[in-house]
Amino acid sequence: MGISPFGIWRPGVPEGIEAGLDAYEQLGCDSRKWLRNGWVDYLAPQLYWRISPQKQSFSNLLAWWRAQGSRPVWPGIATERIQSKDDPGRPASEIVNQIQLARTTGSGSVGHIHWSAKSLMTNRGGISSKLQSVYTQDVLPPPMPWLSTQAPTAPVCSARGAEGGVDLNWQGDPATSKVAIQARSGGIWRTVKVFPASAKGARIANADSVA
Repeated sequence: MGISPFGIWRPGVPEGIEAGLDAYEQLGCDSRKWLRNGWVDYLAPQLYWRISPQKQSFSNLLAWWRAQGSRPVWPGIATERIQSKDDPGRPASEIVNQIQLARTTGSGSVGHIHWSAKSLMTNRGGISSKLQSVYTQDVLPPPMPWLSTQAPTAPVCSARGAEGGVDLNWQGDPATSKVAIQARSGGIWRTVKVFPASAKGARIANADSVA
């Protein structure tokens, strides 16, 4: 269970941040407390501003939020505002830069959420084209050990060479929700594909197969 609160906890926090709304005082929204007490599984603050200027800096706010608790913070990124009436000059590159910050700021909290999917579907400002080099493999939500530390049993797998790749088959734990296929090439692991639990096999192309 996650919540997407206003992106500024209180005006002046962190130092230099300005806001026309005090969500804590005016909305009764102490989202920092929810994060610190572990009352949510993730928090997605609406960080809809640009990286600069300082007064509502995406990067400064993200760093502050990720220092407030042990739960994941996945910032809400305003893809909707590319070349919009709210921000006519915002380029698609601003969103790409924010994604890179979301991947490198803090620890154990990588991830982000686009607002909204419509902007991706319409390729607003060319953002979907730019993201092809940013999103290069399937991903899964990170572990949430406070929910459960019990791992599913290992699947029984088989593999054989096939034209143009490798045929994989598996039988897994009925409690499993998804199956991730990973491959190693040059000592580097990458996720090739994430399948629903109902899948029992797949053909992996040679380019994705284990070297």
